[in-house]
Amino acid sequence: MSNVMSHTMKTLKTITITRPLAVLALSTLAVIAAEPVAITEAQGRKAALAKAEPEYPAMARQMKVAGRVQLQALVDPDGNVVKTEVLEGHALLGSACSNAVKKWKFKPFSDEGKSASALVKLSFDFRM
Repeated sequence: MSNVMSHTMKTLKTITITRPLAVLALSTLAVIAAEPVAITEAQGRKAALAKAEPEYPAMARQMKVAGRVQLQALVDPDGNVVKTEVLEGHALLGSACSNAVKKWKFKPFSDEGKSASALVKLSFDFRM
C-alpha cells in the first residue's frame, strides 16, 4: 500500500471514530445557539417536576450569613438544568443553591410549538 493510500485510510478511520463526537458537539451547539426562552420565577416553579431544596451550608450558619440568593438556570429542551449562574447573594449560599438547582427537572418548555431551551430565574431565602 502506498503512503498516500495509508494516510487516507488513517484519516478515514479517524473520521469514523470521531464522527459520533462531532454529531454530539454539533447538536449541543444547536441547542446553545438557539435563543433560550425567558421564563419567570412563577412559571419556572410551576414547571418544576422535581426540586431539591438547597441546604444551609454549615460554614454559612457558623458565620451567621443569611439573605436572598437569586440565580438563573439554563434548561435544555428536555427539561434538564445544564448551567446555573448566581446573580445576587453570598457566595456560600449561592453555591448551595446552584448545587440544588442542578438536580431540578422541568417540564420541557416550548417556543412557537417547538421544544426550546429556557432561562429560568429563581430566588431562595436563607434565614437564621
